[in-house]
Amino acid sequence: MEPLLGRGFGIAVHRYYYLVFEVLAVVAWLSDTIPVRNPHDQLKRWELPLVTVSTGVSVWMIATPATNFLRLLPRSQPTNADYDNSLLLLQLILLLPVIVWCARRTPLARARPAAIGPIGVGLFACCCFAAAPVQLQSANRSMPFIGAHEWLAAHAETGDVALTLPPEYGLYDYIPLYSRAKLYYNPYASRLVSDHYEREYRKSVYFALYCGVLDQPVPISAPLAERLREFRLDYVLAWKGPLNDRWRQQVAPQLPPLQGPVDVSVRRQLAPLAEVVFEDDTCVLLRLPNQ
Repeated sequence: MEPLLGRGFGIAVHRYYYLVFEVLAVVAWLSDTIPVRNPHDQLKRWELPLVTVSTGVSVWMIATPATNFLRLLPRSQPTNADYDNSLLLLQLILLLPVIVWCARRTPLARARPAAIGPIGVGLFACCCFAAAPVQLQSANRSMPFIGAHEWLAAHAETGDVALTLPPEYGLYDYIPLYSRAKLYYNPYASRLVSDHYEREYRKSVYFALYCGVLDQPVPISAPLAERLREFRLDYVLAWKGPLNDRWRQQVAPQLPPLQGPVDVSVRRQLAPLAEVVFEDDTCVLLRLPNQ
């Protein structure tokens, strides 16, 4: 996939891109392995009990999110380590043979061959969508910036630029969905910036602010106000939760460990310039002077 999508997009890590092809390969192998039952043949004595148990276990796994997926079982690697996402197939290991068995060992095998595939795929897709737990709404509700987003929706002007900390929330930044403001930096979108200087400069400002050294002459040796004028930045949205030292270890292992709340660190660095325009129990929104 790298010749098509390029390097740096995590293709080797995000193996679930290949899941469709892997499932098709498993289904093809099962179709060759499980023989078609003739109309006058009897099912073997162990087939129905085995299919019943497999179906029950699969339904239980899908209906119990705590058991989804087997890839989340205890392992020696840390929870943030790269692992093979194709292990998602383990959840289907019992269900796929049941589906193929129904298509080859039941009266479905006598149906028109051209109709078995589309009907089976359609039913399987509908069952998966119906059984999958809804995560989007719960994820949206967990964002601690609703008040700040509403303030930006009412006050931000076209062309304003905002930056969200910490990186956990900066990866999936909802500011453009609520207001006319643009993003100063996003770890995903930065890969599409062709200007290497701009890409690295924005990244340096972003992580220097998170690591608590933006007000120091590293990594950019220029006064704070001058650094912020290089590329427009109007708002900084900071969470009131604790700093996560994992990001500092990845981007700047030479710096001291991070401690304390995110918003306290951000206010300390931007204190000479920024003013608070919104604050609640979960976040603070700072406005920088007009560029």
